[in-house]
Amino acid sequence: MGHGSAAINCGARHRGFECPGRGVVNGMLYHASMTRFGLRKKVKNLLRSVTGGEAESSPPSSPPSPPPAAAQASPPTPSKAPEPEPAPEPSTAAPPPPPAEPEPLDPGAGSTWVHLKRVKPDEMAAGTICRIDVFGQRLALAFVDGKFHVLEGNCPHGPGQLGDGDLDGHVVTCPVHGLQFDVRDGQCGTDPDMVVAPVAVKVKGNKVLVMVAT
Repeated sequence: MGHGSAAINCGARHRGFECPGRGVVNGMLYHASMTRFGLRKKVKNLLRSVTGGEAESSPPSSPPSPPPAAAQASPPTPSKAPEPEPAPEPSTAAPPPPPAEPEPLDPGAGSTWVHLKRVKPDEMAAGTICRIDVFGQRLALAFVDGKFHVLEGNCPHGPGQLGDGDLDGHVVTCPVHGLQFDVRDGQCGTDPDMVVAPVAVKVKGNKVLVMVAT
């Protein structure tokens, strides 16, 4: 053993007794735990007792947990088509009455409406014609398809009275000359040059009125 070096021999003897774990350095007695390696071992044992036997170095930190996956967007709910509206129930109400026909216009000054007292709307038979006299004027009154029609009574060809003629539909035949006239407008079907003047007529309640010159 060279000078200055430590000789460690757990089985050496010193001064007549055994000194296990001891050595002599430069004539001084040292315990084996006082060496560099003994100190390191002692520190390790101390750390192990403190940390419960874990290694000196702290365990590597666990990697950060990945962020939670974004919630997947739910697919859009398909919109429902609007339900068809139920068909309206057929109405059981009675149809509205037809619009009333406009009253005939006044022919002008010197004329007036005259009530035919002997004529009743509900008493005259359909498809008939008759002669009436109003203030000395002879007229032909016809009732066809629920409507009254009035013409000048004198036939334009002569003395025949249209109110005494035969009525077929809307056509009256003169009893004297056989000429035919439409009671709606006075037009002659057998001679276009002949026309009988129509006379305004209206029904008001249960009254029949005609427009005559005064």
